[in-house]
Amino acid sequence: MSRSSKSASTDGGGLEAWRQIISESFVPLEARQLKAGDFFGEVLQHSLGPILLTHLSANASSVHRTPRLIKMSSEELFLVTMHAEGSGQVQQDGRLATQHIGDLVAYDTTRPYKLVFDNHRMIILQVPAAHLRRVLAMGDQVARTISAQEPAARILRAFLSELLKVAPDLDDDQRVHFGVTALELLITAFSPSATSATSPEAVLAKIHSYIAGHLTDPDLTVSRLAEVAGVSTRHLSRLFTTQGMPPGQYVLDARLDGARRMLADPRYDNLTVAAIGHRVGVLDPTVFGRAFRRKFGVSPSELRLSSRSPRC
Repeated sequence: MSRSSKSASTDGGGLEAWRQIISESFVPLEARQLKAGDFFGEVLQHSLGPILLTHLSANASSVHRTPRLIKMSSEELFLVTMHAEGSGQVQQDGRLATQHIGDLVAYDTTRPYKLVFDNHRMIILQVPAAHLRRVLAMGDQVARTISAQEPAARILRAFLSELLKVAPDLDDDQRVHFGVTALELLITAFSPSATSATSPEAVLAKIHSYIAGHLTDPDLTVSRLAEVAGVSTRHLSRLFTTQGMPPGQYVLDARLDGARRMLADPRYDNLTVAAIGHRVGVLDPTVFGRAFRRKFGVSPSELRLSSRSPRC
């Protein structure tokens, strides 16, 4: 199996093993078994550029993200689930989204949620919040069901099903390429149907996808982004006022978020901190270290060390 893929199963360890597996694969979580008998669950996860793609199957269970657990991890993510077998419910912000085969539901890991499933098999996309926050807020889409009958959901399901089959054999460039494609399809699925290709939302979505796919490029400048979007640098800066930061800072934040994920992932333990900085396009180790500490409050080495400490 590729270094960018990993798998785990309860293998006789029952519910406690499952809690540890899902907490390490996503964010710290609690799990409860809903039916008597031996519990089994397994995950197969692939790192694809800006996203993590997971195939998960398990017995009937509930999953809980509590305020206490939220304090244990500072990373801001959206998780998007699509059932391949079984059904379930997502509860967040006072909403209850029912999910059947092919339906899409997104939820925010920075706020409490509860998931309830019967015996199930599902595809899960794990996406840094910056890539989806605006489009989900536009349609108030968190913890709401996107029907499997929607064209974008049908296309995304077909794409992800095939991507799961080929992911172990992809090289690094292909992983990034297909990860960006999956992100673009996901943005399309959650975008209001009236959004045009030249609307501010669509332009920002295009820029976000481009940034996610080119973090390794140290020349990812504001001028380059404006050229990709087909707008002036001044207009680009105006668009980014809705993001709460100028485009250059957004790019740096995306680079640092990517570095944080790599530092927390044991699969990249063979890379030095400086090498990870290079991987995300920050070539000067001093600049990388200072910017990382400013954003996360710890040095890259400290974060890597803390992520290897046993969970309490």
